[in-house]
Amino acid sequence: MNNPSKGSTERRYNFVDVARGPELHTSSTSLVKSRAQKERDTVSLTDQPVHLLACSFLFFFSCCLPSPSFKILWLTLCQPHNAMEIEYLPVYTPSDEEKENPTLFASNVRKLMAKALGVPLADLSFEDRDITFSEGPLRIRDPSGLLEFNRLVRRLGVKITNGLLKEQASRARKLLRHQLNLEDLACFLHLPVTNTLREVTSLFIQDEEGHIDIRHFVIAMSTIYRPSRSMETLKLAFEMYENEDSGEVHEDELASTLEIMLGVKEVELSVFFMELDGADSGKITYDKLYRFIEQHPRFVHDYLDFQDHPRRSCIRRSDACNGQSHDKDN
Repeated sequence: MNNPSKGSTERRYNFVDVARGPELHTSSTSLVKSRAQKERDTVSLTDQPVHLLACSFLFFFSCCLPSPSFKILWLTLCQPHNAMEIEYLPVYTPSDEEKENPTLFASNVRKLMAKALGVPLADLSFEDRDITFSEGPLRIRDPSGLLEFNRLVRRLGVKITNGLLKEQASRARKLLRHQLNLEDLACFLHLPVTNTLREVTSLFIQDEEGHIDIRHFVIAMSTIYRPSRSMETLKLAFEMYENEDSGEVHEDELASTLEIMLGVKEVELSVFFMELDGADSGKITYDKLYRFIEQHPRFVHDYLDFQDHPRRSCIRRSDACNGQSHDKDN
């Protein structure tokens, strides 16, 4: 940015001030955590005073949407004129403690920005957006557990890629015993045993000895990596569970997979299997399930049952509001 107040005439563009956008916005509803930056950048930033700018967008900011790139481009082009308000806040000089602790510095700055914008703080990162606003027939219903899992995976320093997921799924399928304890999980992930890893295991169903099913872990990893590409995660799960000869998985294995992907508990599939072939066979292939979901976009709502299912609340409201009073005092 050219800053004429400095009076520099050496060059036409004298880059004196540097603007850095921490990407804290969520369509003006709350203030999330800033996107993680390299440690050396964060430390160098806390050595100097910063001039905070609170920006309020007075239009529908389409880039906040978890949508395909072409859709975002099209929505942006439909807005040739956009308005925004910028409030210049006082220069913020970090304390000695903040210079030593970049996380504390970022937290305090975020609090000032939230107060200036008049929005609450959200304990989410920019990357959590895709999990919270997942799309598709198997979109995440309750993201709370997966958000916590995502936070812990980032803390472990695990970088998820398609290659890593395929490798882990292949290794998980070849294991003679899928139930792993803490030390086994650390070995599987090539990580040391830490308190963070203990927290990770606590998020999964454990047996009496504290073992978790490694396949559940891989499914959760795939879900947080590509929350709106659920069919790819479902395919990965089938590759770990399916019978080598028939390609089928059992009903209980599919139920546990959907519980993780949807973020729900106690998935029941009996209605689905009855609809599928008129008899509760309790087994299905990926191709057959894929075609059924493709033909029934309301698959989760119409053919699944689980704890706190929307259909259950509808039934309760219907029973309570059928034109009769249920008050015992009347």
